[in-house]
Amino acid sequence: MWQTICLCPPTMPESERLRFLNLYGQFVHPHQEFNEVDLGLAFLSHLTPAEALTVLQERQNLIERSQEWLSMHKRNDDGELLNLLIQDHTYTLLEAEHSWLEGAVRRLRSSAT
Repeated sequence: MWQTICLCPPTMPESERLRFLNLYGQFVHPHQEFNEVDLGLAFLSHLTPAEALTVLQERQNLIERSQEWLSMHKRNDDGELLNLLIQDHTYTLLEAEHSWLEGAVRRLRSSAT
């Protein structure tokens, strides 16, 4: 399930993205607006809180594994400024995602008690 939650239509080829968004709007959320960037998270509204917690914990584990992998494969390209900027961008996105997931998981856990 976490693969769906990690879905990112802006990265899809245009023809696939339009087809997917059409099907999504037609069958999943026919009367609701959605944000393409966080489209995968819209599926959370179809889950129970316990299921959503499981999915977000799986996503959190994926982010943590990605952070670990990047740390082990960190490149120090002193002369390659653009590579350092790309690497920094990836680290920043993962840190932001991890921070959001920690809060979301904490809120779901506290709402269950």
